[in-house]
Amino acid sequence: MHIYYIRHAQSANNKLYAESGSEKGRSEDAVLTELGVKQANLMAKHIAEGSRGAEPPVGQFDLHEYRLTHIYSSLMTRALQTASFLAAEINLPLIGRTDLHEVGGVYLEDEESSELIGRPGKTPTELGREFPALILPEGLPETGWYSRPFETREERFPRVKALLEDLLARHAGTSDRIALVSHGGLFQYFVTSILGLTERLPVWFVINNASITRIDFDDRFEIAYMNRTPHLSAELLT
Repeated sequence: MHIYYIRHAQSANNKLYAESGSEKGRSEDAVLTELGVKQANLMAKHIAEGSRGAEPPVGQFDLHEYRLTHIYSSLMTRALQTASFLAAEINLPLIGRTDLHEVGGVYLEDEESSELIGRPGKTPTELGREFPALILPEGLPETGWYSRPFETREERFPRVKALLEDLLARHAGTSDRIALVSHGGLFQYFVTSILGLTERLPVWFVINNASITRIDFDDRFEIAYMNRTPHLSAELLT
């Protein structure tokens, strides 16, 4: 099993923070910027190009080989927009997962109390209208796919552990090549869980927007590479 962790392309919230150093005025469910759309498109074309041609010799490790078999995406808009480019480019189903969302979930900060308040997220009807190729999980609430309080730090590791266990149950022992289109904050917990730890390390693993990280699993996890962006020129890196 190969996992390709793809961070979503630049969102309006990413741009806001880069320009202001603040999250004041952030969106609860940000969309891609114009630059983000370019990043997502280039990422998708790069992966498509690395999915063509003859199979490499057994044992040969090729940084540009992808041959994805599954695409799973967070249900946050910025991730779905990014994943949609990829699914269309390589003609694979786009499968939405509720457990791939960014840490904290869908939320806004109350300006007076500073309380972080969970928001519903898009409804199944809205998701289906905006992303007609998306395969939605069953049983999503009609009020919105998230519809929960702000996700606390204590809730994050159990979610990621369950995500990993499900991926292993579905794909371990196969030659499946899985794309997970998700978020920079969640990546910190994902890598920490792969390392077998139950507490966040005092370090931040930097992954750029629309970057690709490959993690293999046979009898153990192996991080083959992290934060690769050969498809992005310097001026497109964020």
